[in-house]
Amino acid sequence: MGYEQVQQDLEAGTFPPVCLLDGPEAYLRRKALKAIVEGLLRPEEREWGSIPIEGRGASAHSITAALATVPFGARYGVVMVLGIEEMDDGEQEALARSLPELPPGYLVLTAAKLDRGRKLYKAVAKWGKVYRFDHLTGLGLKRWVETRATQLGLKLPPGAIRELTGIEDLGYLDTELAQMALYHPGGALSQEEFDELLFPRQEEDDKRIFAFVDAVGMKNTAQALSHLDGLWGLGYDYARIFGMLARQIRLLIMAAGAGGRPDVLVRQHKLNAFVAKKVCQQSANFSAMELRQAMDRLLRTDQLLKTGMPPRVALEALVVSLTK
Repeated sequence: MGYEQVQQDLEAGTFPPVCLLDGPEAYLRRKALKAIVEGLLRPEEREWGSIPIEGRGASAHSITAALATVPFGARYGVVMVLGIEEMDDGEQEALARSLPELPPGYLVLTAAKLDRGRKLYKAVAKWGKVYRFDHLTGLGLKRWVETRATQLGLKLPPGAIRELTGIEDLGYLDTELAQMALYHPGGALSQEEFDELLFPRQEEDDKRIFAFVDAVGMKNTAQALSHLDGLWGLGYDYARIFGMLARQIRLLIMAAGAGGRPDVLVRQHKLNAFVAKKVCQQSANFSAMELRQAMDRLLRTDQLLKTGMPPRVALEALVVSLTK
């Protein structure tokens, strides 16, 4: 695991002056970045010493210049280039050529996927180190859920681990587990409590909101936005709409994980047969990558709300991004 290797190198004092955090597991890449900043900079240095740069639009010169400029109050800088794969090809090659003679400090590049054939990838592997961040699956994912639940003091009911590992998104899993721990601090969740927290029940006659999430599942943008407008008119609040959207995405991910087979969802996840059949049909509209991105978009939307974006604007943008 890339995150564990980063921790080991930091603790051993062998962390390289240039590295690449490469792979699709964004949650662990973010955790690794945090560990790197905390491991290389003293608390009083972190505000000025950690320098994030977006890969898109960045130049090799701007990156090396940031590294050469010793931040106020810090011994050196930790320059983090986020999304290096979005950097212009020519600038990537220029950065690759500069790696042997970098200024003092640490250069951390991140990418969801950087082609191993690229000169920059090969240069980092030669002059520094590449850390891999692949999605956790199977036993690795199960162990992560168990460890995280223990860290939060959360005792889950039998079978809960299987339900949670069907989600396969560490960022969202972490949020769900944290919410469960807040709901029941230091105690054991019953199966009923667990089910209610993971899949909140809705009134049977609540047809409008189900029509809304079904339109999202069918990737019908116009219909989804029309239903969303109707929900605002009926007085639905952001939290309820967002909760149902999150539930729908979870179901779609589980359906995809079940190979689109309703009988598997009914047997393993105790879903209603009608709901299982419907979400399996809808899951065929999404690729595995789109479903992972959907979870990221849910988290990003929730963060935007906390920074002041109007709920209606945020949800409309989310719906468009999920159904395009």
